[in-house]
Amino acid sequence: MSVESTLDGIGLIGTSTGAEIYDVGLINANVKGPSTRVGILLGFGKGTKVVRCFSTGEVSNTLPKNANNSWTWSATGGLVGYLQPNPGLSIILDSFSHARVKGATDYTGGLIGVLEAGGSNKVERSFSTGEVSMNIEGRNGGLTTYTWSEIHDSFSTSIAQKGLCHGVFPSTSLTNSYFTQATSGTACGTYEPGGAEYFKGAVYSEGKHPFQSWDFSLIWEEVDGNYPRLKGFNYPTTSALASAQGENDSSVSISAINNGSFAGYWKVAGYCDNDNSLVKITYTSSNGGKGSAFLPCVDGNWIYNEMYGTSITQVTAEHGSASATLLLSNPTFWDGPSINCDGNSPYSWRHEMTDVFGQLECHAIAYCSSGRPYVYADSISTQCDY
Repeated sequence: MSVESTLDGIGLIGTSTGAEIYDVGLINANVKGPSTRVGILLGFGKGTKVVRCFSTGEVSNTLPKNANNSWTWSATGGLVGYLQPNPGLSIILDSFSHARVKGATDYTGGLIGVLEAGGSNKVERSFSTGEVSMNIEGRNGGLTTYTWSEIHDSFSTSIAQKGLCHGVFPSTSLTNSYFTQATSGTACGTYEPGGAEYFKGAVYSEGKHPFQSWDFSLIWEEVDGNYPRLKGFNYPTTSALASAQGENDSSVSISAINNGSFAGYWKVAGYCDNDNSLVKITYTSSNGGKGSAFLPCVDGNWIYNEMYGTSITQVTAEHGSASATLLLSNPTFWDGPSINCDGNSPYSWRHEMTDVFGQLECHAIAYCSSGRPYVYADSISTQCDY
C-alpha cells in the first residue's frame, strides 16, 4: 500500500469521526506527505476505536517549518497519527506497529503520535518496534510522545529519544508498560534490561510481562524467535516472498556480534512453509571461499548458528523452488552517530540485520559499561551499510 497526500490527515484512512476500525493489517506500507497528522492506518481520528490492527513499512511526515523558519505543530505515528475524544472514546487495543516512523517537527511515536485526554482514552495491550526519528527536529517517543491518557500492558522496543513516551501529565495513567532503549534519557515506562529478545518467543507461556492480560487463545499468538502477532492474518513466508520477488528477497534474518573488533560469527535464520523439509544455506566470502549447510524446517522456521568468516559477503537460502539472497556489509567498525557513555567510549558493539514480515531492518547497537544499550538504526533495505 502506498499513500502520498497533502491533506490534513494522511493514511489509509485520512480522517474519521465516531468510527470503529477492526482487523486491519498493512504490510510494507509507504505513507508520505506534509500534514499536521500522519499515520499508516489513520491520520486523524475523533472518537475512534482501533482494535486488532497492525502496520509494517514506513511513514514519513514531510511538513516543513513555517516561512519564518519557526516550529510547526505536527503528529506522526506508525499506526495512527492523532486521536482525540469528542465525540466519544478514542482507544487503541491489541494492535502493533513494526513500521519505521519519520516525524516532521514534533509529536512522533512508534505506534501513535498523540492520544489526547478525555474520559478513558487509552492504549492497551499494544506495542511498537520500528525506529522513530525526525525529518527536521522535535520530540519523539517509542510508543507515543506526550500522553494525557492511559497506557496499560504495552511495550516498545523502538529506537527513539525517550523510552515508552516523551512525557506524561497529571491525567496520565500508566501501568505495566515497558521500553528497552532510549537515545536521550527516559520519560515514562519501566526499563526492561532483557532488550527486544525478552518480548519474543514464548512470552505468555513463560509468564513474562506485560502479557499476563493478553488473550493468547483468541487474539494473539506466540512466534518462535519473534514478537507476538495477531491471529487471523495471512503473514508472508520466505517461499511466498521469494517466488514473488526473485533472488533479492530479504526474508532471511542475519545478525553479527562485534565485541570491540569484528568477530565474524553470524547467526542466520528465516521462515519456511514446509515443515520437516530441508533449507540449504550457501554463503560466500570476498576471497572466493564458500560454505554451505542444510537446516531442517521446524514449525515454519530454520536457524543456523555456526556460519563463521570475517569476509562473508552474502548468504543464500534455498527452499524448494524458492531462493532468497541477502548481501552482507560485514561491519568492521562503528561509524554511526557519536555515543557518549558517561564520557567514555562504548565497550562493545552488536550489529544486527533482522527481518520483520519481509522487511530488512539494519541496526548497530553500542553497549556502555553499565550494560544499558544505546541504539542507532540504518534504513530498511535489502543491503545494510553501517
